[in-house]
Amino acid sequence: MFGNTTSSVSEVTPTGEVIAADECADGERCGPTGLDPNDCGNLTLNSDAETIEMPGNLLVIFDRSGSMNQNWDTRTKSQAAGEALQAALDPLKDLLTVGAVLFPSPDTMAQAGSGCTPGDFICELGGLIVGGIAALGGSCNVNPITSPDQLNFLPGPQFIIDFPNLWSLSSGSTPLGDAVVMADQAIASSTFTGEIAVVIITDGEPNCGTDMNQVNMFAANWLSQGIPTHVIGLPGAGGAANLLQQLAVTGGTGSFIEPSDPAALEARLRAIVSETIKAGIDSCDITVDPPAEDPDQLHMVVMENGIEQDVPRDLAADASWSVSADGSQISLQGQLCQDAIDGRFASISFKFGCVDLPPLPPQRPQ
Repeated sequence: MFGNTTSSVSEVTPTGEVIAADECADGERCGPTGLDPNDCGNLTLNSDAETIEMPGNLLVIFDRSGSMNQNWDTRTKSQAAGEALQAALDPLKDLLTVGAVLFPSPDTMAQAGSGCTPGDFICELGGLIVGGIAALGGSCNVNPITSPDQLNFLPGPQFIIDFPNLWSLSSGSTPLGDAVVMADQAIASSTFTGEIAVVIITDGEPNCGTDMNQVNMFAANWLSQGIPTHVIGLPGAGGAANLLQQLAVTGGTGSFIEPSDPAALEARLRAIVSETIKAGIDSCDITVDPPAEDPDQLHMVVMENGIEQDVPRDLAADASWSVSADGSQISLQGQLCQDAIDGRFASISFKFGCVDLPPLPPQRPQ
C-alpha cells in the first residue's frame, strides 16, 4: 500500500545531547532530527490507496542473419541472446505481452520429402521446425509480424515457448531497415494496455539498402508516442557502433548496450522488461489514518527516479491535490491524478509536520 513508509527519529535530551534515531513506524510521531529549531518532526499517515500492477508490452526486433550462427560463449549468438531474453521475461511473464519481428525472413523453407506444396509457407515452416532441414537463401526480405516466421503479440508465457523455433532460422543478411518498417506496422495495427518498449538486438552493420535516416525517423516517431527504443549490439556490431548509438539516442534511451557476455545481456534485458510494468494507485480519492491534526501541515511525498519530492498542492494549472477540513480525505486532481494512476511514481505517502524535501517540478521529466 502506498503510504506505508518509515522515517528516522532522533531524541534530544534536556542537556542538548542528540540520541541516534530508530525507525519510526507509521502512526507514530517522529521527533526532530537534530537541534534545528525549524525542524518540528513529522508523522507518516497510513492511506487506503491500493496499488495495481499494470501489464507491460515488448516488441523485439531480433537479428537472425548468418553471423548470428557464430559462437558467443558455448552457444551461437542466436541461442545465447534468445535464452537471455527468455530468462529476462520469465519472472514477469504473466504481466507481459510480447511480439517479435525477426530479420531476415528465409527465402525458401522447403524440406526435401516433406510433402509440402511449393509455396505453402506454413507447411514449410512446420517441416523446418520438425525436421531441421531447410534451404535458406541470403535473404533481404522481412515478413510482416502476422507471418508464420514471426511472432505476433502473445502472452508472455506463450512467447517464451514459441520463440526458440524462430531464432534458429539464422541465415542471410541484416535488413534492419525493412525490419523496422514491419515493426512500425505491427505497432500501428495493435492495441496495447500499459507501457510498450521496442528492443533491437543485432550483431552487425545494417545492409540490404537500409536507410538509417528512415530507421531513426521511425524511432523518433515511436518516442513521440511514449515508446522508447533500446538498442543492443552483440559481438560483431562494433563496426556499426556509431549508427547504433545514434539510434539509441533518437529512441530516447541514451546509449546503445554492448553486453560483455550473455549474463550481462540478461541483466540489461531484465531492467528493460521491468520498466514496462507499472504500479499505480486505484483511486485519486484517498483516506488517511490518523487524520492530519492541521490539514495545512499535511504534505504529499512521492518517489520518482529514486528521489523523494514534496508535491505542492497547486502543482500546475491542471495538476493539484487537496485535503478535507478534518484532515482525513485527500483528493488528487487533473494530471497529478492521472500520473498517480498510470504509475509515474514509485511510491506515494502523506506526512504531517515538517518535510525538508525538494519540490516536485511542475513539468513531468521527459
